[in-house]
Amino acid sequence: MNRLLYQYLLLFLCLQGCSMFTEQSKAKGGSETTNGITAQVKNPEGKPMVNARVSIRPVDFVDTTVLAKVLSTHFETYTDAQGWFSIPEMQSGVYFLEINDGKELALLKKIDLSGDSSPELGQLQTLPYIRVKGTIDTSGLSASALVIKILGTTKSLVAAPSGDFQFDSIPYGDVCLQVTMVVNNMETQIVQSVLVSPGNIVTIQPKLPSPWQQTNLTGNSDGNAALIDGQFALSGYAPGIDSMDDNAFFLYQEHAGDFLLESFISRLDSSTGNAFAFLMIRNSLEPDAAFAATATNKDGIFFLWREKSGGRVERTEAFLPDSLPAEIKIERIQDSLLGYYSMNKGKTWTRIAAKQIQMFDTVFSGMGIVSGSESNLTNALFEDPVFEVVQ
Repeated sequence: MNRLLYQYLLLFLCLQGCSMFTEQSKAKGGSETTNGITAQVKNPEGKPMVNARVSIRPVDFVDTTVLAKVLSTHFETYTDAQGWFSIPEMQSGVYFLEINDGKELALLKKIDLSGDSSPELGQLQTLPYIRVKGTIDTSGLSASALVIKILGTTKSLVAAPSGDFQFDSIPYGDVCLQVTMVVNNMETQIVQSVLVSPGNIVTIQPKLPSPWQQTNLTGNSDGNAALIDGQFALSGYAPGIDSMDDNAFFLYQEHAGDFLLESFISRLDSSTGNAFAFLMIRNSLEPDAAFAATATNKDGIFFLWREKSGGRVERTEAFLPDSLPAEIKIERIQDSLLGYYSMNKGKTWTRIAAKQIQMFDTVFSGMGIVSGSESNLTNALFEDPVFEVVQ
């Protein structure tokens, strides 16, 4: 059963000026707990926020969520006379922290409580409410039931028949929109990541432009993709690329001759260290086909390849640890496949590796993700992908 088919369409918005990390791991159940957190809240003038409501909710919370009557997954309190608050130990996981004075100042912040120690929040500053406007572009699709909710809050609305929507009085910060829609009589999910400024209009376009196509290279992979404001957002579950099968989600085009593909990987969100995003050229869509790929994750940028169908997958060591976001490139010159990275948005390139692999004249090239497991949701944002014929 396709898990994505029965989940929500998530649109992730990081508002300009905030620092957002978008791990999509849900708050875990069971007895695993993490230390509590303490922080001080101030208003834009730097004065303590007194009696502001502080709420912490799981990352997947929406306004229809039935609140558990336990403090381990949901908690509310108020700041004291000096603006301080404390939250007791919680179940390990990722949460939304909302601070709101109920009038005009608020903050929405995503926090990771899955580590051994509590995050250092320090002083938190609230800002005036913001407005987020957008439209869901369903041209060419039979779409309905466009319900939008803001994760971690109690805010929701139904988009107009035109697809337009507008949220007022939203806490400034890590705003994540969850959009449920039925496309061609089937509920579907696409995970997006978009950078916007308050008041700007965001366009959600669920339909991929031609000639892009998407596929799960094996039955163990489960992903989806969409184009949002010129950026490709990929999301899914894909265990990994190994010596036998390529368990990966792949967005591709067919190309003949010599060419290059480059893109800026601005985000890779995952709760495991084995996830990575890649640009790939492969002989076929069979899971054991010959291929080469330039890839990146939290460990750095690396090159991996399979010289022949059914052969062993090999990879270079990682370059530039903690290199995300990263500009990467892969190039085909006959049977030579070359991988590169750039530290200045493509002005100059450094070669990682070059491998001789017997390639068909027409190959499959594009971008993809690996999540590291069948249960770990991974999201990646590919900005400004470029195909260019090499003369």
